[in-house]
This record gives sequence, structure tokens and C-alpha cells, in this order.
Amino acid sequence: MNQSWKKKISYIALIVLGLVLIPVTYTMATYNLDPKNVTVTFSENDTAYFSDLNQTDVDVYFYQIAQMDANGDFDINDAFTSFATESDETHTIDYLISNADQTQIVTSDLMLQYSNDLVEFIENAKESGNEISYTANGNISAKSASEIPKGTVDVVPGLYLIVVPNVKTPYHEYQFTPSMAFIPNSTEVELKAKQSELTADLTITKTLQTYDNLTGQPMFVFDVNATDENGNVVFSDVVGLSFDEAGAKSATITGIPAGSTVTIEEIYSTAAYTITSSSALITLEKITPNEDNVAEFTNDYTHSLVFGTGVVNHFSVKEDEQATGETIYSWEWSQQE
Repeated sequence: MNQSWKKKISYIALIVLGLVLIPVTYTMATYNLDPKNVTVTFSENDTAYFSDLNQTDVDVYFYQIAQMDANGDFDINDAFTSFATESDETHTIDYLISNADQTQIVTSDLMLQYSNDLVEFIENAKESGNEISYTANGNISAKSASEIPKGTVDVVPGLYLIVVPNVKTPYHEYQFTPSMAFIPNSTEVELKAKQSELTADLTITKTLQTYDNLTGQPMFVFDVNATDENGNVVFSDVVGLSFDEAGAKSATITGIPAGSTVTIEEIYSTAAYTITSSSALITLEKITPNEDNVAEFTNDYTHSLVFGTGVVNHFSVKEDEQATGETIYSWEWSQQE
């Protein structure tokens, strides 16, 4: 199927000299179809917040939706002739190409809808056994935290879908918005990314070397705080471990922002037991989801007949959305024995 997103203009002048008609035809110049060097980079609005992304290699994939010929016409690739957006079946590739120069029709929102639906179209084709291969790919090489990295991809003129798989850094995950570009009209593509915070787990292990049932079931309480690189508290919790015999017990805390520095301090133990490990305070620097983040403490019986036990109270914020749309916040209390 051959469609043009630019109207070709030809004029025929008829010059009448007696009985002689002389046709004179003017045609538009042909396009250069050599591969174009397309620069791919991150949106400048994002880089101030995405310093770890700047230091990560990112793969970029170009899917050719239609190829342009020397006259400026576009031949839609067979794999996409049946495509239409989910919201409007008239929004086909042919519709997009035919109206490409009509900015009141082909808006940025419409291009985004095409991009998202094309990604889903390609995924569905793969699931049905009709995988659509990308046409070209490139790489944005890692730079320094403050330097915006760039990459280049060589592609022949045409309409392209640009896709970037999700990227994980030690502390964040980045999801990229797919985009479309008419090449050679566009020779630089800016990728927009959404940052999601990764979280890590922390395991606190307590070993009780000796136990005396005459002093009750001892409770050991730990204060857990996590701070970001600026010293702001981003996580706080209190955890207790209760014993009815000698041995080791553990408690795992989830949802701690990755990249934070975590301090774990034993703030309470019953009077009959004392800490025998090196310190009651342990600091873990810049924890990540891929590591075993463990804080280990050891206590022993002091042979002091002092009865003691305890409980740990947890307070969390409860959100209750009203029919009016208003959200009411309240404290929710629970107790760990």
C-alpha cells in the first residue's frame, strides 16, 4: 500500500502555438534515501533527578513501521498493515501518515497513543508466534552522574517506533515512554523516563546464648532508621524478638528504600541479659535489593534473677477515602508480642 504524507505537486502548462500543445511538467526533487544518523538521548528535564541512569548503559530499539521512497511516499510494512489504535479503529498507520503534516490532527497525545498501542501490538504478535523484529538498535553509553549521555542509530528514512526496555540501576527502576519519529524530519530523539524507587529487605538476627526460664521470656527491641544521601529519614521502624529458649531468631523488614544508609540499634533488652556482640549499633551503607542485608546481635544471660519481658507497639497511618472524594487519615495500632 503506497501513501504520501506530503502532497506531491505537479503542474502542467499548456502553451498554445497555433495547433501545437506543448506540455511542461514540474516535479518535486527526490529525497536522499541514505541512512540517517539519529541521536538518542535522555530528556534534559529528567537528568537532574536521574543521575544513576546517566551512569548506566541503555539499549534502544527502532521498529520500522513504514519506509519512505525517493518521492516522499511511505510504504507500510506488512507487519503493521492491520494495526489500528484501541480507541479508534480508523486510526491506522495509513491515517497517521496521511495526516502527518496536520498538527491539529496528529497531536502529541495521538502520537503517544499510537506508540503505546504499537508496543502492545508487537507484544501480542510475539505471544501469537508472529514475532516482529526490530529494524535497528543502538546503545546510550554510561557517562558521569552530571553528564547527559547520548547514542546514535543509523536508519533509512521512514516512520519508526522507538522502544527502550525497563532499566534497573542499583537503587531505581526506569520505565521509558515509547515514541515515534518520521526520519529524516527528526534526527534527534529524546527519551522520557519515569523513575520508580527500588526497595531492599533487612534481616535482624538475634542469638541468645543462654536462657533462664525463671526470668521470663526476654524481649529484645531494635530501632531501625534509614536515611538518604542528604541525611533525611526515609524509613523508620521498631522490631522486637522474644525468646522462650536459647538459640537464634530473625525478623525481616521489607520496603526500605534502596541506596539508603540503615542504622539498627538494640535499644532494649531485659535486665537479666546483656549484649555480648561487638556493638549494640550496626550501620549498613547504601543497601541494595541484590545484597543480603543482615544485622547480627548476640546476647547472653547475666545470671541475674530479674524478671522481664515486653511488647512492641506499631503505629501506621490509615487512609479512608470518603464518598465526597476527601481522604481522612488516622492512626492504626497493632501490637507485637
